Amino acid sequence: VSQSRYLGLANTSLESGRVKPWTFIYRGHYSYRYISREATIKIARRLGIVANANQTIVIGSGRQIVVHYRLGDLVTLSSKGPVSLDSVSLQIKKVCDSLETNTYSIYSDDLSLAINLLSESLPGYRAIPCSGTTVETLKSITESLYFIGTNSKISIWGAILRHYLNSSLYTCLPYSFHNQIECNIRSLSSVKFYG
Repeated sequence: VSQSRYLGLANTSLESGRVKPWTFIYRGHYSYRYISREATIKIARRLGIVANANQTIVIGSGRQIVVHYRLGDLVTLSSKGPVSLDSVSLQIKKVCDSLETNTYSIYSDDLSLAINLLSESLPGYRAIPCSGTTVETLKSITESLYFIGTNSKISIWGAILRHYLNSSLYTCLPYSFHNQIECNIRSLSSVKFYG
């Protein structure tokens, strides 16, 4: 736990237990915390992604291929950046070619930049622009047959929801999320990693 007298930062269950009761500001997130199936189902129900605890997502009930490409502030930050265009393009090409299609749906926090970059990198493939609220994006990710994510919390939550709601769906994330996903769902069987 990174702590001062009035500020506590915690990213794991162990660190959360060390925060003192007089802490005024408590910052952190679920990065390395286990998220149970039961908690995930409750979240999915509250968001309207599933209607009941026994429901799984029907394979192919949504878009065939969904890509979430986070760009936004990552293109200007010096401390971190977006997943490489080459890595994302390679995954899109692999999935499209395996399904004998040239179209995929794309969500991004900078949709026009994502489409421009991917169009240049993948001539002959067509990105279908998609936009919506965070919940609508997660629902589309969860219902798609194939999902390719990048370095974003939306992609992580998409992988978690897909794991618990229908782990037979194809989910692919950057390798940098390997340890985090293993902590979140205690399994790597439902997620492929790239990069």
